[in-house]
Amino acid sequence: MEPFFAEEFEQKVVCHAFQHQVGGHKCVLQITDNLICKPCEEAERNFYNSTPEELKPYVPGYRGEIFVYCEGDESKHTIYAKVPRSILRNQRLNAGKDRCIGDGSWSQSRLNHCIEGGALWKDNKNEKFLMFDNLVADFERPCALDIKLCRYYHGQCEDEHKRKKLEQKSNNSTSLSMGFRICGMQVYHPETGKLEKHNKYFGMSINDNQAVEVLRTFFGNSSNTNLHNISNTVRNIHTAILNQTDFVFLSISLFFFYDCKKPDVTPSIEKVEIDDQNVQAGFKVRLIDFEKAIASSDNKIHQLPQRIKDNINYGMVNLANIIDSFVIEK
Repeated sequence: MEPFFAEEFEQKVVCHAFQHQVGGHKCVLQITDNLICKPCEEAERNFYNSTPEELKPYVPGYRGEIFVYCEGDESKHTIYAKVPRSILRNQRLNAGKDRCIGDGSWSQSRLNHCIEGGALWKDNKNEKFLMFDNLVADFERPCALDIKLCRYYHGQCEDEHKRKKLEQKSNNSTSLSMGFRICGMQVYHPETGKLEKHNKYFGMSINDNQAVEVLRTFFGNSSNTNLHNISNTVRNIHTAILNQTDFVFLSISLFFFYDCKKPDVTPSIEKVEIDDQNVQAGFKVRLIDFEKAIASSDNKIHQLPQRIKDNINYGMVNLANIIDSFVIEK
């Protein structure tokens, strides 16, 4: 899907750092209440333009490609996108600043890093972004958890120096031992209304036991959480990944999110409608971050050892089992 170019079909919209981004090394921008965008990576673009049928229920709604611009100098800059008017129909253009609580510190730091380091908009060049539905658009107090599934990072790189750095990243975090790493989390505690937030550096610094405690905090914070359905959904996603044959995922992320509403408006568990994609009303799971999705037809697949091609399997199983252990505790 190519970006739109005709001026009469586009509208210029000011973008802001997405206030609920909890993980990732790239900036996520909010266009409207219901739309966000992130820098385009070719592998991710290819995945969303040919998403396997098995995985479509588990990925964010994809809205195509747009160009994003940066104007101003080092002291002040404005980010804006040209978005097809057909997509903007009935959209609010204030980027949701008056609807959801959130500090946006991680996304803002990523945006500043991209601008100051020249990773984006160098020499005033416009940049291609991928546009998605905002998964937490209707939430009052979004709680979100970003988990990177990847056990062996170093097997994905040919450069020896970088390979050693990635090997340290695996060995010195929960990636190697647990098959996954916490890349970011935000949780609102309903009894206090306070926000607890952790970024990827926190996730890299904790051990296995601490990681389990973080997960216990996240999944135990919602009084509505049906943990058995959540672990089943993780297993169903894993099965869908194994059943599709179009892509091999060297790494991928699971994004868990729910709305931590005020206690007086939170529905009881008996009133919660449950299905496979909607785990429960307000608690959902999606696959995100397909920068390491390699088409099965790509010749480089044959050059990778089997353990790298199976990189996410151990983490998927381990994560589901950990969530099940919380069920037993209850």
